[in-house]
Amino acid sequence: EDIAAATLRARVPGGVVSIPVDVEAVIEADPTVVIDTVRGLTQEYAVEGAVLAHPAEQRFTVIIDEELFDRRATRARFTLAEELGHLVLHRELLGTVTSLEDAVALQQHPAYYDQLDRNAKRFAAAVLMPPELLREDAARLFIDLRAATRSQEVLTRVLTIRLAQRYVVSPAAMGHRLEEWPVHFSMGADGLAA
Repeated sequence: EDIAAATLRARVPGGVVSIPVDVEAVIEADPTVVIDTVRGLTQEYAVEGAVLAHPAEQRFTVIIDEELFDRRATRARFTLAEELGHLVLHRELLGTVTSLEDAVALQQHPAYYDQLDRNAKRFAAAVLMPPELLREDAARLFIDLRAATRSQEVLTRVLTIRLAQRYVVSPAAMGHRLEEWPVHFSMGADGLAA
């Protein structure tokens, strides 16, 4: 959470984050990183995105499947944010990943998911759904929805969908974020409880 917040503050002009977060601009705020699309990446290599190093030029390329980038905005945004997480959290290790074959081998390594990928996914969630802004938006929306909704289950579902639309993430990603951090609401008789 702290590393993602610091990354946003450092890479967003004036440190003022707007929603939805422009993840492409956040990535490319680092002059040593560019984004590129690759046709058939998922079909050919079974990965949606990766980071490739260019050691001689001291730069990196974040690659993402072209079809994902063009047709599935929420998934593409999360994939880009996840690759940013790898760059920020695992930059030294990524310096050895110079081909798609290296990227696939790293992603298939037994420790990859438990250590590297989980951290990058948590980073991506924190970048795309910054806790303070999410708390404010969720509280405001909760109050509006509570008046029109009688069921906690319906309220939670509608809240999740509307926040997902605002943050341009999938409802599943928003649902995980709301369950994990930072918002827990209830419809108590005394009003909003967080």
